[in-house]
Amino acid sequence: MEDVLNLPVEKMTGLSFNCECGRFHSFGVKKIYIGQNSGEVLLDVILNIKPEKILILADNNTWDAEGKNIFEFLSDNKFKVKSFVFNQESTLIPDERAAGSILIEAEKDISLIITAGSGTLNDLSRFISFKLNIPYIILCTAPSMDGYASMVSPLIVRGYKKTFGAVYPYAVIADEDVICSAPIEMLRAGFGDMIGKFTALSDWELSNKVNGEHICHTCESLMKKAAKETALQAELIGSRNKDAVKKLFNSLILSGISMGLVGNSRPASGSEHHLSHYWEMKAITEGAPHPLHGNAVGVGTIVISAIYERLKDELEISSFPPGTEYISDLLKKANLIYNPAELGISRDVFHESIIHAMEIRPRYTILSYLSQKGNLKEMADSLTQEFYDDI
Repeated sequence: MEDVLNLPVEKMTGLSFNCECGRFHSFGVKKIYIGQNSGEVLLDVILNIKPEKILILADNNTWDAEGKNIFEFLSDNKFKVKSFVFNQESTLIPDERAAGSILIEAEKDISLIITAGSGTLNDLSRFISFKLNIPYIILCTAPSMDGYASMVSPLIVRGYKKTFGAVYPYAVIADEDVICSAPIEMLRAGFGDMIGKFTALSDWELSNKVNGEHICHTCESLMKKAAKETALQAELIGSRNKDAVKKLFNSLILSGISMGLVGNSRPASGSEHHLSHYWEMKAITEGAPHPLHGNAVGVGTIVISAIYERLKDELEISSFPPGTEYISDLLKKANLIYNPAELGISRDVFHESIIHAMEIRPRYTILSYLSQKGNLKEMADSLTQEFYDDI
């Protein structure tokens, strides 16, 4: 366990071991690189794959940040390359339309997808890679979320968010200058996503105690280490401190690795993510703008931490989140929104999310615990008063 906890993320590729938790773990990404000269690293990876033709995916912003340069670089190196750029005037939604658009562009001789992007583009690419049975490489453009190194794709299908099993990327490559230059709200979103691990781990232990759900303490320790390291960077993220951004990105990759080792998103996602997904789905249904996933997760973490504070005397777990005041202070230091009202969540949507967010997926959390006890509506009333009536 100590060896795994101390490995740098770049050395975790191809990792496999018999764990103290009683299970065999493996991690299938073949290359992780964070640094400079990423084009040369990408070239080496592609030469190992030997693709017939490459499809490069991007959106307007990521094409300018990374996609165009890679397209030209690979064309100059005599690879057959096709590009598809989502021309988005608003937020790209990972739904049937977006996935279908990629499938239409993927000609029969495409044998490798290279995606320049972050959350949505990565989720879409992973899913299409799985469906076409061809590898994909993600060129990370922002430290905005923790799904780069995972093997699941959260997509919106018929208006409902659902997580699909997919594949690992063949390689995760990040140019440190590109990720440090990402829009500041994306850096903050990555920070918020990592802070959500505090409550996700509490939910995991709670389910272990109540339902006997398997828990891996190695992966739990990996996530605790990553969350604590991220917390130390709170005041430095906003100034684009290169070392802080790289540490944040490493933590996000480590989160994806933890999910891969366990085989699902349990180490990194709990009730705080369910709230975020609920708020996002509600906004999309109503055609309204919604905050970046990570910022919503950060706010959701404060809300779920408030529940754990109220139940501290009755829960027999050791991994309690550090508390609403501590988490609020972290988000403030990183200049993130820390209140659901300021995030744009209406009072009514907030109240119903406490009651219904657990229906997002069949995963036991503190919200499930309250529902079983018959206290969920009472908690929704109490939290709504705290976050809306008392401000």
